[in-house]
Amino acid sequence: LATVNEINRQGVIGSGNCFLTWSVLWTAGGFAAVLDLLWQFGVRQIVSVNSTHLIYRRSLFGLGYRQRYNLSRIHHVRVTPQRNGRAISFDYDDKTIRLATAVDEPDAQQIVTMIRKYITN
Repeated sequence: LATVNEINRQGVIGSGNCFLTWSVLWTAGGFAAVLDLLWQFGVRQIVSVNSTHLIYRRSLFGLGYRQRYNLSRIHHVRVTPQRNGRAISFDYDDKTIRLATAVDEPDAQQIVTMIRKYITN
């Protein structure tokens, strides 16, 4: 009994660090799972094209971001397979851009056709 008490005073057994670490990781994992569910069911993806730019908006309940791509720098627009559906991909300068993820095949083809109408190269 004296040995266990001595170990406890040194913080080796029952220090609470394990429980604290477990609680933080469990909470972070739960937060990530809830955020993933919200993203899957509440996200809006909008692709629009005008005479000079492709604009991609992605938002979750009104909060999100917008990206603009100059049409003259877009090449090789295509539909690419993803784990959970299809995505729209294109080459932009020296990078491959993927947007509109988790789209079904007919919608993806329609978006690609729309974009190609505006690209002159």
